[in-house]
Amino acid sequence: MTNKHRNQIEEFNIIEAIKSNSIERFHINRRKDGRYELLVFFTWTKEDVPFYLASQRRDSRTWVNLNNMIKHIEQNYFLPPSITLTFDE
Repeated sequence: MTNKHRNQIEEFNIIEAIKSNSIERFHINRRKDGRYELLVFFTWTKEDVPFYLASQRRDSRTWVNLNNMIKHIEQNYFLPPSITLTFDE
């Protein structure tokens, strides 16, 4: 599933946004294919609009399991804002 039509954000932008306190929350979505993707919500958006962490191919970056994804978040984003989780049906 490609996400080229959705709002995207790159890794370095997330780090800068955390430093400036402009991230409201992270959201982890388990997709229908069983992979996990990271959605970022900003304090400056008027609506609840998610930005998807982009891969190098400009698709949504995904992880096979939640443990690896949490390790990535802990190692790269230091003290992230709140995190929510949903499972696509």
